[in-house]
Amino acid sequence: MNPSVEKMKQIIQSNRAGTRHFPLFRLLVALVLGINLETSTWAESRSRAMTLRELVGSADLVAIGRIKSKSVDRTQDIPIRTTIEVDVEDFWKGLETSEKCLTFSLPGGVLGERKVVLTGQPEFGLGERCVVFLKRSATRQWVLVGFNQGKIPVLSSAENLEGWVNPPPMELSSANPIEQPRAISIAGLKKQVVAIHLSSP
Repeated sequence: MNPSVEKMKQIIQSNRAGTRHFPLFRLLVALVLGINLETSTWAESRSRAMTLRELVGSADLVAIGRIKSKSVDRTQDIPIRTTIEVDVEDFWKGLETSEKCLTFSLPGGVLGERKVVLTGQPEFGLGERCVVFLKRSATRQWVLVGFNQGKIPVLSSAENLEGWVNPPPMELSSANPIEQPRAISIAGLKKQVVAIHLSSP
């Protein structure tokens, strides 16, 4: 177990034994526990924008699909965890399988009267169509690359039912380090993702 996680658990137990209630303290500790478990994956690259090349390079799997279900539970190490199930349309990188469903986990969520919210946590609505960039965590669970940057929503309209996306730029130049996303077609994004993947060493 992560030493920092074990230490925080000891702090919680000692505070429960010596005091009555510290709701704010317990919430902060819960957040720390949730973040510390997968610090290298969930909190990865939250401090800066990632390029499309970086997202694809960091991901073990890239897929497009619709959100099929959401469930919330707790584990020994995570106070509250949300599990997302995706009905996959197509895999652009990774799994070569006939399976058309995958699940990944996010820290936080609402379970009974308990609620843990992380700043920058992406929202997933039932039936929502999106592209996800995932990687294996230390516990072999699928988690988002770059936190909220690992989700690219698919937008659509009556005139464009197929949809389009606003992906991050392929590269960031020193002259324009904050380039605004540009809308492209689903096929266009897939072509870019596959090209980056195939060009990787």
